[in-house]
Amino acid sequence: MTARRVRRRRRERARRQVSKVSRTPVKHYVRRRGWVEAAKSRQGRLGGSYLQVLTLCGEDALDVLLFAREGLIRRDARGFPDVSWCEWSAETAARLRMRLGRVRRSFLGSLEQLALGGDFDDWFPFDVVNLDFTALPFPRSQPPFNSTWKAIQAILRGQRSHGRGFELFLTFNATREPANEAAIRQLIEVVEQNFGIRPWSEQAFLAGSGSQSPNELSVQAYDKFLLVCLPKFIARLATDEQFVVKGLERFSYKRRPPWGATYSIVKFVLSLDPLPSPALRINVPPRHEIASQSYDELVRSSFESPGVDVDQVLQYEPGLRQSLGDEVASLLQEVPPMGA
Repeated sequence: MTARRVRRRRRERARRQVSKVSRTPVKHYVRRRGWVEAAKSRQGRLGGSYLQVLTLCGEDALDVLLFAREGLIRRDARGFPDVSWCEWSAETAARLRMRLGRVRRSFLGSLEQLALGGDFDDWFPFDVVNLDFTALPFPRSQPPFNSTWKAIQAILRGQRSHGRGFELFLTFNATREPANEAAIRQLIEVVEQNFGIRPWSEQAFLAGSGSQSPNELSVQAYDKFLLVCLPKFIARLATDEQFVVKGLERFSYKRRPPWGATYSIVKFVLSLDPLPSPALRINVPPRHEIASQSYDELVRSSFESPGVDVDQVLQYEPGLRQSLGDEVASLLQEVPPMGA
């Protein structure tokens, strides 16, 4: 067998595994209980108008199909005019074109290539940005503030230029072993510095971590460490770009591939709004007070609890697991638009 055929077979095996994972009840639980609810909230604040969505949806595009079914985005005979997608695999992109038909925009390449490549400004604004990476938040091969976080920063700047709030969905692989230890140490230091600035935050952290220090938590339960500590870093990044985090939901579950070790997936659902313009401050608190209050609320909520353990929820609700699986099967049966 040639090296090219070996690579092709590996890519196909990985593609099938990604598709299989996207259809699991645990992942669909987050779509239904996290993503849809956040998107509905944003739609309500916009007066019921359809949402503009950027997604890394994979070939099944289940988030797109679900959003259309829920009336959050438009679906017409030719496709999904409110959706923009990004996909690095040419094979998966071809399948996406068949499934979704005509969309607002599409890009063959990674999000990092798109966001840092020069013409990303024309894509904005969005109401929902779904970055379903499933990659490491701090890979060892890159510096702590890596290309993924630079891409997120570019999204914040693009949204800021339009003065547009949005829902941000993030998904990461919570495997510790190949992570950038310098980045983890920096995150620990930021959390510990917060203890000195906000004394109440240390008690909140210890209550949520089972009396473990940030360093101990990073070693004993890296997934929980990310769920508790990463929102603080995201909020700091958002504040630097004149946004405040007004809502936060977190989810985690185990992924059990047919090869390799079991690992955790962590998901963040954040609602971000721009800080008010200084010129519009009549009867409105100063921007720094708004930012500080929102920051404190986020730190408290994230430190006190690591969010929803989806595996545990579904273990005690077999009926819910079945209904989620049935909905996935129903979405997959939908006929592609004629524009595909």
